Amino acid sequence: MSEQLENSATVAHKKVKLADEILEKFKAWMKEKEIEISPKVKITKNGSCARYGMVATEDIKEDEVLFKIPKKSLLWPNSSSIKDVLMKTEDLQSPSGWSKLLTCLMFEYTKPDSDFAPYLEFLPKVEELNHPMFWTEEERTDLLKGTEIDVKVKNDLKHIEFEYETIVKPFLAKHKDLGFDESKHTVELYKHMVALVMAYSFSDEDGDDIPKMVPLADVLNHVSLNNAQLEFNEKSLDMIAQRHIKAGEEIYNTYGQLDNCQLLQNYGFIEDYPDNVFEVAEISVERVADIATSGMKEIQGKFDCIDEKVAWLQENDYISCDDLIFSNEGLLNLIEFFFFTKFLELGKNEFEEIRAKGIAPSLEELVEEYPELDVPDLVDDDILRYGEFKLLLSDEMKFILHEAVVERLESFPGDEKPPPSTASDIRKHLSAKLIDGQKELFGLLEKEFS
Repeated sequence: MSEQLENSATVAHKKVKLADEILEKFKAWMKEKEIEISPKVKITKNGSCARYGMVATEDIKEDEVLFKIPKKSLLWPNSSSIKDVLMKTEDLQSPSGWSKLLTCLMFEYTKPDSDFAPYLEFLPKVEELNHPMFWTEEERTDLLKGTEIDVKVKNDLKHIEFEYETIVKPFLAKHKDLGFDESKHTVELYKHMVALVMAYSFSDEDGDDIPKMVPLADVLNHVSLNNAQLEFNEKSLDMIAQRHIKAGEEIYNTYGQLDNCQLLQNYGFIEDYPDNVFEVAEISVERVADIATSGMKEIQGKFDCIDEKVAWLQENDYISCDDLIFSNEGLLNLIEFFFFTKFLELGKNEFEEIRAKGIAPSLEELVEEYPELDVPDLVDDDILRYGEFKLLLSDEMKFILHEAVVERLESFPGDEKPPPSTASDIRKHLSAKLIDGQKELFGLLEKEFS
């Protein structure tokens, strides 16, 4: 037993030593690439919430530059060692728009003498990633039940595999002279590169909007209330402190206004609820419509032409998404909510009259029966807060929404079925935290619609 423990300790020590060597090579590489780093910060595992992170070693003032990355050090097709081929080819056009970058990454990742090798070696190996696309189907089905992530990931994998087989693989076969090898540049490697692009690339939305790998910027972890922000300038990308940061604090960027389902699906982690101020609960418009036509005694005969109403609203852009979206403060897509709920309650003749005109009543007209609501303020605030629903919904509409919420609550895993024994502790933890937050949000909705 003592020998086993000793061997385990030796293996762990070797892993730590190897990780330290990889980090030092990456630091040396950044120096060669003229990436400027403030002496007030350091890359570290200690004090970080994840694999690596950046921590302040001294107090940092608001607007201080934490590091500056020259654009010439970014990794994308234009900076690849096979850029001449990649920039000329038309063979890598794809629906995702990522095939060229992903092919570039596969090539550089497997090229021992790549100019970007120390950076790529520093990025996480596939076994270190916790994106659900790398979970087993059993793990996704059992651990993520009720979140709908399993369905989205299955769809993602289908598109990734199709893109590789129909677009990338023929390109590899055509350019074997460059060193491409289908036994090495496999669909599994392609998925790994997809995960790296999802989690670690950046795009300048005000510039060319092309995703690029940005060394060092991708070290920073995400929180919704971040203390640093990446700025795109003419010759460099600069990470700027957004507030005073105390010595010892971790420095966080933001990846956007993302809920926990999006974070887990695309980045392989979540932010605890309610710390993630962008966490949401979603109720399907389609499911609400189905319940309205279900013939339950509480609503029997109250709603007409539901399918036609929903189709008309969608065709005329009064409903632009598939869900009603709720945060811990209230309803987020309130204008769509107004049109959707009010149209469901319209009589058949009223709806036919509106359809004949080809235009719906204005938002003000729809809510004019509620003089206590200030519609301009509601629209400016862009949220309908809990407690205000009671002013807007009939008993029948509240019943329908309550039924939809209860269905979602009942769809989550219960305590009666343990998670798969093969699932790692981190995957069990991620899914449990995600579902706990979802249950809490849907619990708020259940009370609201009761």
